[in-house]
Amino acid sequence: MLFFYYLQKCYEQKQYKNGLKFAKQILTNPKYSEHGETLAMKGLTLNCLGRKEEAYEYVRRGLRNDLKSHVCWHVYGLLQRSDKKYDEAIKCYRNALKWEKDNIQILRDLSLLQIQMRDLEGYRDTRYQLFMLRPTQRASWIGFGMAYHLLHDYEMALKILEAFRNTQLKSSYDYEHSELLLYQNMVIQESGALEEALTHLDQHSEQICDKLSIMETWGETLRCPQHCKLYRHCRVLCHGTATTRRETGIWCAIMFTLTKHIPPRWPYGLRRYSRRNTCPEANNLSRSSGKLYLQLKRYEDAERVYKELLLRNPENTLYYDKLQQAQQLSSTDDKLSMFTLYQELFPRAQAPRRLPLNFASGQWQSGQGLDRYLRQGLHKGVPPLFVDLRSLYKDPEKVIIIQRLVLQYIDALKKVGRFSEKDAEKEPASALLWAYYYLAQHFDFLGDTDKALTYIDAAIDHTPTLIELFVTKGRIYKVHARLFLIRYTRGSHECIVPAACVCYTWLVETWAHRLQVYTSVCYMWLVETWAHRLQVYTSVCYMWLVETWVHRLQGYTSVCLLQHAGDVYEAYKWLDEAQGLDTADRYINSKCAKYMLRANLIKEAEETCSKFTREGVSAMDNLNEMQCMWFQTECALAFQRLEKWGDSLKKCHEVDRHFSEIIEDQFDFHTYCMRKMTLRSYVGLLRLEDILRAHPFYFRAARCAIEVYLHLHDKPLEDETAEQELNTGRSSFYTTMTSRLKS
Repeated sequence: MLFFYYLQKCYEQKQYKNGLKFAKQILTNPKYSEHGETLAMKGLTLNCLGRKEEAYEYVRRGLRNDLKSHVCWHVYGLLQRSDKKYDEAIKCYRNALKWEKDNIQILRDLSLLQIQMRDLEGYRDTRYQLFMLRPTQRASWIGFGMAYHLLHDYEMALKILEAFRNTQLKSSYDYEHSELLLYQNMVIQESGALEEALTHLDQHSEQICDKLSIMETWGETLRCPQHCKLYRHCRVLCHGTATTRRETGIWCAIMFTLTKHIPPRWPYGLRRYSRRNTCPEANNLSRSSGKLYLQLKRYEDAERVYKELLLRNPENTLYYDKLQQAQQLSSTDDKLSMFTLYQELFPRAQAPRRLPLNFASGQWQSGQGLDRYLRQGLHKGVPPLFVDLRSLYKDPEKVIIIQRLVLQYIDALKKVGRFSEKDAEKEPASALLWAYYYLAQHFDFLGDTDKALTYIDAAIDHTPTLIELFVTKGRIYKVHARLFLIRYTRGSHECIVPAACVCYTWLVETWAHRLQVYTSVCYMWLVETWAHRLQVYTSVCYMWLVETWVHRLQGYTSVCLLQHAGDVYEAYKWLDEAQGLDTADRYINSKCAKYMLRANLIKEAEETCSKFTREGVSAMDNLNEMQCMWFQTECALAFQRLEKWGDSLKKCHEVDRHFSEIIEDQFDFHTYCMRKMTLRSYVGLLRLEDILRAHPFYFRAARCAIEVYLHLHDKPLEDETAEQELNTGRSSFYTTMTSRLKS
């Protein structure tokens, strides 16, 4: 059977044609013409050459001739795996193990499929078998320990990892050993043993090479050890049973209720903090210790650590938040005093000036805080100034202050060229431009479209070559959901604010003391998860709340209903003009294409995107190849509006296929991460893949597909001719908008 050995070697070395020659030599021998393992290997080789039908025929023929051969079953499993039929492949591997229970390669392949399918208990058993067969290999220890970690058996996982660490020689301490220590500390923290985590960090800090990654590992533990049991329970729920973004948000809200802190995209996102050019090792190590000190209520140590960190990076907003917790500051005056100190200490830093605006009120805001912050932003010409201050708009009083200040700036700049007549130095000519730009976004956010257009037109007249102005004007014109707005009056000042800000503030202030934990849950879920959508209200229940209770809110005298201009074609024209000012800007190009799709101009959008796609390939095909899901989602919605149901579904399924490919791509990392010891990143990858389809791209595409399928169910197509006419026809919406454009 020397030829069979050569056949196996050719397969391993990817010399498939030579392998087929050896298989032919074996099978042409009348004595071995029905040799099962040779037939199976020939089928596997044919599969690698893309001849799937022949491959399955030969493998099944081999199985029929030798059902007790582990090679035949293993090969059949490999074929099933290549076709993404993982469940069937697992069955084949198990059958192979019946005849060769200690085969290392089959056990490894089986473990890969089990972790891919999240059969964690089966994965644990398989890793145990591999551990018993190869106890000297590092991968055996790590895989065995990780199996228990993923099953939330932290005690056993730590025992295995500690036993493995003790077997390593001191001379072998390197980056991989450092990653092992970081992963071990991660398991300790997730178990809730914060004291042990801090002790472990102190003991092994010198052996950790990548100290910058230490901080990225911490961030999901509790401030109080007595909450660890519920913490672990919530993690299990989030990882195991929460199937939607809403469910995940609710469980995260419970965590927020307990911890009063939750990182973005919890629990899988890792927050990356700003990095300095100076050596960060000691900085990051102390940063980790500072967080653990806070969680263990060792406030003096935490205060010392975060003060040192602020000296290194005064722009990190997390440091200020943690320092307030360490100093146990509760009153507004104490917090303002702390920020005033750091404003004097770091006169050029922006964070100590911006953060107090979130909670400060009264004269301090208008006289020192908002006034100085707005002047600085308008003087320098900071385009995202409104985006920076938009979070303040949930407070109607702050909206009034901002509006009054910017209007005063514009009047003074027109008259004397300064923000105030009392100022000594004149402002640059661009200050008036940015004031116009800010007010345009301000009134657009509040739903006052006429004023928004007035100020953006004034800005364009002032500087007709600034791209941001045309983009903003297009945004004002675009279609937007209706807004419930409330006219807020306080003294002689009046402004219109989104109703959500009013009702949210009123509900929290009025009912927070009665709702206890539920208020924290609702508050977190609403603010952390949906804060960017607070200006849009589609819920009937919420509309009823606004209409029913608004008359009880002191200072709110009337309710009005406003909306954006709602002219998608006008919006597209302004974005097209912006794109024409800088054809090399890919962001503006993509933005223009998006607005074209909103106007149902699909061909034009494809031509616009073709400027940045590969030559010689259709832009649509290249965008699909690059997994450009925002474009495909917008295309699907445009086809839906045009009532081209087939094209719409095609785009939706392309998005679904992208997510399936992303899930499939993790298969190669099961072996790679174990070999390279990137264990923490690997666990993060597994957890991310578990909730991958909660991504907004998938949500929008799935919703579009559901709506199309429901429409086809309610109004089925009668025949193929009707279907063709439906796909090629144009809807009444499209006809109406086209006539408007021509007129």
